Amino acid sequence: MPSPKNWKKAITKQIFFLAFFILSGCTLQGRNVRPSFDENYIREIHVSGRIRPSFNREQVRQNQAANVSVQEDTLVLQEIVAVAEQTAVFEVRHRQPPPPQEENRETVQSPRQGRIRRAAERYLGVPYLFGGSTRNGFDCSGFVWRVYQDLGHTDFARTNAQTMYDRGTRVARNNIRKGDLVFFVNPRNRNRINHVGIYLGDGTFIHSSSTRGVAINPLNDIYWGKYLSGFRRFLPN
Repeated sequence: MPSPKNWKKAITKQIFFLAFFILSGCTLQGRNVRPSFDENYIREIHVSGRIRPSFNREQVRQNQAANVSVQEDTLVLQEIVAVAEQTAVFEVRHRQPPPPQEENRETVQSPRQGRIRRAAERYLGVPYLFGGSTRNGFDCSGFVWRVYQDLGHTDFARTNAQTMYDRGTRVARNNIRKGDLVFFVNPRNRNRINHVGIYLGDGTFIHSSSTRGVAINPLNDIYWGKYLSGFRRFLPN
């Protein structure tokens, strides 16, 4: 059995080691264990914005930086949209109207030009008759004269194709319109005009031919295109 003096030393040594063990354990535990937060507590911090000492400050700073970045991006986007809207308004207010397109003369048809076509086509199929100017038969100049008379152009003289050619106002091919006269030369004498018709538009003309009577042909017809001479105008605009 140890002496009282040694017994006291043993008790003191055991107490010392016990205290050291307890203090060391608490310190290690304190380093590895963080206070827990229930969901309600975390929601309270998020909504109210209040930060308690035990909350992770680094996470809070990162969240704040992210919010600032989002706000800056939003402001930049709003500025871009505003500038785009102002630019669109400026363009609409200062937009120049498109230049007027030149209309095809043949597609612009006055009421009188429409009557020209109807007055001429009503005689389709009437046979050819030399010197004729009635429904019984027409020659080329007699047919033109009859159509012009029907349109009220009573001052138009009943002459032959050559005289009409000499008296009319010359018209370029790219400027012809419905009602202008189309002239053809004599196949045996190209210095002599011997046939006339009325231009109907769309590259066609109507005339009284010796083979078919009153008929419609294209200007680029295999036969008539070879002898086309020119155009003359008698009717006013």
